[in-house]
Amino acid sequence: MAVQVDLTVKKADAATNIVYSGLVGASGDAVPAVWRCDDVAAGWSVLPASVRPTFTVMTKWNGPKSARQLKFTFSYPSPFTDSTTGLTTMVDKIYAEGIITIPQAMPVANISEGNAQLFNLLDHAQLLAMANSGYAVT
Repeated sequence: MAVQVDLTVKKADAATNIVYSGLVGASGDAVPAVWRCDDVAAGWSVLPASVRPTFTVMTKWNGPKSARQLKFTFSYPSPFTDSTTGLTTMVDKIYAEGIITIPQAMPVANISEGNAQLFNLLDHAQLLAMANSGYAVT
């Protein structure tokens, strides 16, 4: 098993890095590993933990134990700080989740190729454009 590390990704400008700090690794099956953006340079560290971006990954067996499932969630809040009270609340958030089912009888080379194509598709500019607009391509 891999050991949890901080995750560094690019911001929307495609030049600036942002770091999601590994908070807790998965302690077993069906228990999520959790990352949170506490990035000081991005200004997230001054906000309450409840209104910072988070990413989780959990793995477990499917029902018949013929496949492993990886479930991920991502939450990116839109915080608002009241100038009178100084309290910060989450006004809204982008939320994403997904499940990847990995059959254990499938050859490792096919698993690797399928996962590589999946993550490359998710990284495609057209998918980002659809997510930004809220509409699929026509």
